Amino acid sequence: MSKEKIIFICHGSICRSPMAHFIFLNEINKRGLADKYDVSSFAVSYEEEGNDIDYRAKAQLDKNHIPYAYHPAKRIQLKDYKEASRIYVMDNSNIYILKRIFPNEDHNKIHLLNEPYEISDPWYTHDFDLAFKEIKESIVKLIEGNKL
Repeated sequence: MSKEKIIFICHGSICRSPMAHFIFLNEINKRGLADKYDVSSFAVSYEEEGNDIDYRAKAQLDKNHIPYAYHPAKRIQLKDYKEASRIYVMDNSNIYILKRIFPNEDHNKIHLLNEPYEISDPWYTHDFDLAFKEIKESIVKLIEGNKL
């Protein structure tokens, strides 16, 4: 049985999407579901290409006992997009940009992680506690609601 490929997207992939990536991994590991999913996270921009997770996002993961690894930011590529079963984005601008990057692809696989709301961007708000809370609650709701 092949794994379902889940991708998390944010603007630069140094704050929200890597937090979502590692929170999701932690949650599926706790539930014994790790063999069902292949998880990754990407950016819609090249701005942070090669940069690791923001230190404030790492602090949130540490504070909440979420294991993580080195995660160099990368912009999503066509191959990743095509292979994805579902793509969870943090805000509407991510949807807009994905549709511009991949105009001829299936856009039905794109979903706001906290549908119908956006996940606040801690890069601008400086509220990493809130972003973590919104991401974690959204992921738990997805998993427990079998909405994957």
